[in-house]
Parts: sequence; structure tokens; C-alpha cells
Amino acid sequence: MAGQGLKRLENDVVAKKPSIVTIMYGHNDSYVDAGQTAARVSIPRFRGDLSQLVQRLRETNIVPILMTPPAYAEKSGPNGIGEHCNIKLAQYADVTRQVADTLQVPLIDHFAAWSATSKSGTDLNDWTTDGYHPNPKGHIELATRMLPVVVNSAVSHLNTPLPEWVKNPGLE
Repeated sequence: MAGQGLKRLENDVVAKKPSIVTIMYGHNDSYVDAGQTAARVSIPRFRGDLSQLVQRLRETNIVPILMTPPAYAEKSGPNGIGEHCNIKLAQYADVTRQVADTLQVPLIDHFAAWSATSKSGTDLNDWTTDGYHPNPKGHIELATRMLPVVVNSAVSHLNTPLPEWVKNPGLE
């Protein structure tokens, strides 16, 4: 959950002095547990937590990149109120997009990409171990969308030209 990420940010991230950090929360935040009527984390709290993560990273000259979480597979079980988990998750993906837009942060929209892929007939269970945790194929899908954004952010942040392997990926 994004709030737990905030608690761990200083020791587990900032202290390591990375140049770039990707941030992806939403699955656990948006989930409605059995017997509950609301998501684990409210949307206003989620928005605030994401915004604080971005702001703290920027204060320490670390480039933040926000990512929406990948969509659940269509055949995933319902949440605690009996609805498909993507219904709530879509709202948290929207918040992530809004925070990225408001704070002018690069965004990788896994949710939109996985949702579109699912609607076109791909069973996302083939990309996951259980309908939402990515398996090796799912991780390749995530990495494929991440790589150009991370490379462009690194080039901009480090004020250096693109490496030759990025300009000409066929070279060895």
C-alpha cells in the first residue's frame, strides 16, 4: 500500500541514493476485504500518499515515475462486496493518472494497456500466477512498457545522450 511505501521510503529508497524510482501502488489499496464495504485505503488518502511519495523523491533529486497497476484478469474472483476487482482498481488507476498529470510526473499506464489487451481477447491469466500477480510473461509485458520511459527519464535527468544500444537495438 502507498502509505506503507511512505513509511519505508527514507530507509529503503532515499538512503540508497537512486537516480530514478518507479512507483506502482493500487492493488492492495483498492481491494475490499470480505465483510467490509470500502477499499482498504480511501481514494483521498491514496492520492495524498502518492503525492507525498513524488514530492519527497523530488526533494532528494530522485526522478519519480508513476505507474498504474496492471488490470486483474477477467476471471479473477470478486472482492469483498462481490464486484470484479477492476471496478475499484480503475478508480485508483485514474487517481494515479491525475497525480502524474498534476505533478508533471512521467506515467506508465499498465492498467490501460492490460485492460485493452484483455478486451481484445487475451486472457490475462496467461500473464499472471493468480489473476493479478505477474508471472514471467507478465513481467516482460511490464518491462516492455517501462523501458522507454525509464531510459528517457534517465537521459533527461543525467543530461547525457542516449546510449547506442537504445538508438540501435539491433547492434550487439
